[in-house]
Amino acid sequence: MEHKLSKLETTVIITYFSIWLFIYLASRLTFEMTEIKVLSGLVKWVAIGVSPVAIYAALRTGFVEKAKWYGFLGYLLAYGVLLTFATEYMVIQSKLLWSATVKDQAIVQVKVIQVRKVFKRKLGFDHTEVTILRNGNVIKMEARPYAFFYLKDKKQLDMKIGDSDMGEYVTAVNNTLAEKTVARWLHFKDMIHRIRWVIVIIMVTVAAALIKGSYFPDEFGVEKKKMSFWKQMGLVMAILFGIALLFYAGLWIYISFFSTR
Repeated sequence: MEHKLSKLETTVIITYFSIWLFIYLASRLTFEMTEIKVLSGLVKWVAIGVSPVAIYAALRTGFVEKAKWYGFLGYLLAYGVLLTFATEYMVIQSKLLWSATVKDQAIVQVKVIQVRKVFKRKLGFDHTEVTILRNGNVIKMEARPYAFFYLKDKKQLDMKIGDSDMGEYVTAVNNTLAEKTVARWLHFKDMIHRIRWVIVIIMVTVAAALIKGSYFPDEFGVEKKKMSFWKQMGLVMAILFGIALLFYAGLWIYISFFSTR
């Protein structure tokens, strides 16, 4: 079996990733919060639905890599888990987006019971959990991490809220752009403090690569080795991290020199 992906395989992968990315970005732009709801039945049906693709991907990768039987099982598990959770996310968010588009939403005032940070192993500060009281019902909502810093002292919230078979969702919260901007900056400082050693390792690695390229060049006439997949991924992550730093540098300039004027 060939290592190179066929035209059909490439098209399917790009299409799937493009749809997932579109839904992800649309959700981030549309929702302030979504209800935390356990949908075990949905996970089961999604897992069944993606299983043919996961089996094909596992067999293809296993034969290309000449894996042993447990290698095939490992690939199957990895592809199965990845596709199940990625597709489940697409299903939930697309239904929420559809409801937000076609259904009416109400502007209500709710009581805030609790606002807390939620951490996940190896991922750090994953999201903000906001527990609200609406019409006598206690509802747990999931908001983005930076929301903790502008919601933590709130006792009541005016919000635009809607309902879907995937749970309730909030498309707007009564707060100012300045509050959100400051919250983003506080979240950034909090994140930097938590991952400071990762940043140090990245900086040392980049500095070592620059020094090697400048003072210890490759021998003349020796063909350079092609950059491995993981090195390429590392380079991409470093570039994205640099872009994020520039974004938050802009936030710092705005907060320091403009937001208080």
